[in-house]
Amino acid sequence: MSLEETLKICLRDEKICLERINLSEYRNWAIGNLELTARGIAIHSMYVLNDYVKAREHFYKAALCGEYMVRNYDELMDTSIYKICCAVLSDNTDIINRYGTLKNKVSNKNFIGYIFNTAIRSIITDNAEELKAQIEKLKITVTKKGNKGFTGMINVCEGILNNNKILVEQGLQELIKTHGRRGEFWYAKTYFSFEITALAKLAWRKGIEVEVDSPLVPKEMLPVRELDNYIGYEF
Repeated sequence: MSLEETLKICLRDEKICLERINLSEYRNWAIGNLELTARGIAIHSMYVLNDYVKAREHFYKAALCGEYMVRNYDELMDTSIYKICCAVLSDNTDIINRYGTLKNKVSNKNFIGYIFNTAIRSIITDNAEELKAQIEKLKITVTKKGNKGFTGMINVCEGILNNNKILVEQGLQELIKTHGRRGEFWYAKTYFSFEITALAKLAWRKGIEVEVDSPLVPKEMLPVRELDNYIGYEF
């Protein structure tokens, strides 16, 4: 499926969701699907329109939907690492900070998704001790079947922790090499890496201006460029 075809589906689904969002029997479904459509529109904005303002706007919308689903329905964050990634990709400071404390009521603390999300939360909140703890967990967890694609995150996190640009870039390159082995959606697998771009942006937010040479990570998305105005969905 092309990105143009994806956009048509996303716009169609967005319209249906917005029409049904205030119907109690559809509210959960509608907001959950708006998160998915916003992601798709963001990718089309980057790779077809070269419009990175629009991309940030839609990553913000996706992050808003994800936050709502976690707070109101306790939808699992750990099986969808894209929620926190979209917050970082939006460059919206308020929602990034809110995701810094956003958690499920109960979590499997040894699950790779939990470790990923907690590591990012610790970077957002400047919690060095928590980040160290998640790095140690990563070293164990990435050796298990199905988790090896996250190995590069160890160097990324250690690089951010120690303000080491070379180590961060090394980890990002490792993640690029294992792209497609982290359960990505088809459009993420084909075009764009949510997690690699989000990690690179986190480094930039901490003053580590990494360079990444890959079409999976648009260079225009790396600098922190918070928009003057963000317009979200009304829930």
